Amino acid sequence: MKLLLIPTPRSIRMKPGLFKIPARGTIAIPDESFSETAWELDGVFRGYRVAASAEGVDDPVVIRLRPGIKSQGYCLKIEPDKVTIEAASPVGAFYAAQTLVQVAEQSTRGRLPCLNISDWPDFIDRGIYYDVCRGRVPKIERLIEMAEILASYKINHLQLYMEHTFRFRAHPEIGKNASPLTAEDI
Repeated sequence: MKLLLIPTPRSIRMKPGLFKIPARGTIAIPDESFSETAWELDGVFRGYRVAASAEGVDDPVVIRLRPGIKSQGYCLKIEPDKVTIEAASPVGAFYAAQTLVQVAEQSTRGRLPCLNISDWPDFIDRGIYYDVCRGRVPKIERLIEMAEILASYKINHLQLYMEHTFRFRAHPEIGKNASPLTAEDI
């Protein structure tokens, strides 16, 4: 199986076997700072309980703190009996979860290929510059959706370019006919 992962990880090693996703289980996290990462996995491990758990517990999905991994980096291991995410911080674990979701989207339902992935970014800040001045200004819901899509591809910076399409309290006439963003929107 050839996986198409965005961005391409630094190291991906396919291994024989499959992890059959159990109907029920627990996603073990080292502490509450990793709970967002666990919730990102809900689409893959639907209905799983999330629990802060000690190292070595026999949960099917384990997120571990591993000092020494590069900033925002991670190791993802899928074995026949367990999925393990190791990262030095919640940010690295979040990016591992995004990779795991991409693997699941390309796999047979309920089964994940066994593999080892190691990855870390070249740049701490990876982003896009989005011009919201031309044409219709996106609503805040659309910007949030955009940020979530970007995060799924490990892009962590969204900068909005604005000119007249911001409603300044002191100058309400600027951009009044261009559906401007307000301070509350941002």
